[in-house]
Amino acid sequence: MSTSKYTEHGRYVADEGQVGGDRQLSAAPGRRFVHEREDGTFDVITEVAYVVPGVETHLEDFRPRIHGYAVENMTEIMHCRDLEDVGGTEITCDYEYEIVNYTSLSSKADALSVARRFIRNLDASDYGTEDA
Repeated sequence: MSTSKYTEHGRYVADEGQVGGDRQLSAAPGRRFVHEREDGTFDVITEVAYVVPGVETHLEDFRPRIHGYAVENMTEIMHCRDLEDVGGTEITCDYEYEIVNYTSLSSKADALSVARRFIRNLDASDYGTEDA
């Protein structure tokens, strides 16, 4: 039987702040998952989702145009020494960004609802596993 190496650290956070730069149009709900390594350091995965302008590429000229809203997920993968000071004890860090909805949403409120649902549906089992 396999179990997740990660456990949730803290709780669902309604707004992680302005993590999406100028593109971010909403609050940024987030969750954090951690795994303690044998050497006492930690792998920390922080997932945050937020509303961004939707973009469509038109087939006639292949130029992107802003249309509606989309939800972007930022995944921060950090290796650190101390869970109480994650950023201050960072060893390495990487970021991944992806759009999590594939159709433009017509309202910012609908897009924020998708972002919240996406974050709430995450689970520690979504990350690395080990045999029990």
